[in-house]
Amino acid sequence: MLVARSTQVACKKTARDAAGTRCLTLASRSLSPHAVPKPENKNWPEYLSATRQRKVVYDKFARLGSTQSRENTWQPFHSLHKPLKPAELTLSALVAAGAHYGHSKSLLNSAFTGYAYGIRSGIVMIDLDATLPHLRRAANVVRGVAARGGTVIFVGTRPELGPAVRKAALRMAHNAYHVADGWTPGIFTNKHAMFAPGVATNVRIVPDLVVFLNPLQNMQAIRECALEHVPTIGIIDSNVDPRIVLYPIPANDDSIRTGELIVGLLSVAGREGIERWREELKRRVVYREEQKRRDEYNARRDAEREREQHSQTQLQQQEAARQHVERELRNANIPEWRRAPPMRASVEEQISNARAIQSHLNTAGDWRDHVQRMQARDIPTTDSADAKNHLAEGPNDEDGFKFPQEGKGGWKEKLPEDGEDNWAAS
Repeated sequence: MLVARSTQVACKKTARDAAGTRCLTLASRSLSPHAVPKPENKNWPEYLSATRQRKVVYDKFARLGSTQSRENTWQPFHSLHKPLKPAELTLSALVAAGAHYGHSKSLLNSAFTGYAYGIRSGIVMIDLDATLPHLRRAANVVRGVAARGGTVIFVGTRPELGPAVRKAALRMAHNAYHVADGWTPGIFTNKHAMFAPGVATNVRIVPDLVVFLNPLQNMQAIRECALEHVPTIGIIDSNVDPRIVLYPIPANDDSIRTGELIVGLLSVAGREGIERWREELKRRVVYREEQKRRDEYNARRDAEREREQHSQTQLQQQEAARQHVERELRNANIPEWRRAPPMRASVEEQISNARAIQSHLNTAGDWRDHVQRMQARDIPTTDSADAKNHLAEGPNDEDGFKFPQEGKGGWKEKLPEDGEDNWAAS
C-alpha cells in the first residue's frame, strides 16, 4: 500500500520563487489481519462485530495458506534460528531467500535444462515449481533416515555456511554431524589408516545419509559416498550436473539465505524423524512390558489351571477310593463269588468274571425258586436230611424242576451242607 504526501518547500529565500512540490512516498506493508480503518461515526458495536467476523475467516483460511500474516510469513533473518517446517515451505519463502537465481547462461549445464525456468538478463532462472517438490522429497528422506535411527552428515565447507551446518547438526543431537572446515579425503574409503584400529573396527564411521550445501567444491566426498553406497542430497545450481547426487535440490548454492533455509528445513525434518524414532522406542518398550505382563499372567493362569486339575484329580481319586472302600464293606458279608471284580482287573478278566457271576446268579435264582416251591408244599428245607433225600430222589413233574441224576449226565450235583452257602458245579 503506497501512501503519498505532498509537502511545500519551506525556505526563507526561495520559498515563493521556487515554489514546488515534493512527493514523499512511503512504502508500508501491513501484515496484520486487523488493519481495518476505524469508522468515522464511531459505531463501535458494528466495528467490533465486523472485526470478529474477519478474525474467524482469517483463522479458518490461515491453515490453508491463503492468508498472509507476520506469523505465517517467512522472514529471511529467521532462516538460521527459526527454520521452517517442511509442511510450511512455500514458493514465497524460496523467492525471498533468492533460491531462483542461477549462474550465467554460458555456464548452464546441459543436464540442468529440465530445472531451468528461463533466462533473464543473461542469468538462468531456476524453476521453483521443481525445487519445491524436490526439497520436500529430500526432507522426507532425512525424516525417514532419522526415524530409523540413522546418522546424517551435513557438509558445507564455505565459511558462510559454517553456522548453518552447526545449527543443523545440533537440532538432530546425536544423530547428526557436520563438516564445516573441509573434507579430509579417505575418511570413508581409507578409514583403517585415518582412525585407530579399535575405532575403525568397532565404530560405524560410514553414515546413512550425507547432505551437501556446495557439492561442486566437495566432489571427493561425493565420490567416497558413491563408493560406500551412501545416499546423498545436494543443492544443485545451474552450472552443476544434477546426477552427481542421488536426491538433487535445484536452487542457488551461492546464496547464504538459500543454504540456511534448505539445511534448516532438512534438520527440522530430521528432528521430526528422531521424535518418531523415540516414540517408536517407547512403544516397543511399552509393548515389551505389556508382553512381559501378559506372559506372567498366562503363566499364573496356567499354574492355577494345573493346580485346579491336580486338585480335581485328587478329589476324583479320593472319591474313587471312598467308593471302593464302601463297596468292599458292602461285599464283606456276601459270598466271594458275588463280590465285585477288583478295580485294577483287565478288560478280559472283567468280562470273564461278569460271565461267571451271571451264570452263578441264574443257577442260584433257579435254586431259590425251587426252595420256595418246596416250602409252599410243606417240603422240608435243604438243611434237613429229608430234603436231601427228596432232592436225591428227584422232584416230580409238579415241581417243574429236575436235577440231573448223579452219574446219568454231565453234571455232578453237590448239595450245600449245613451252614455252607457256596456250591459249585463242575
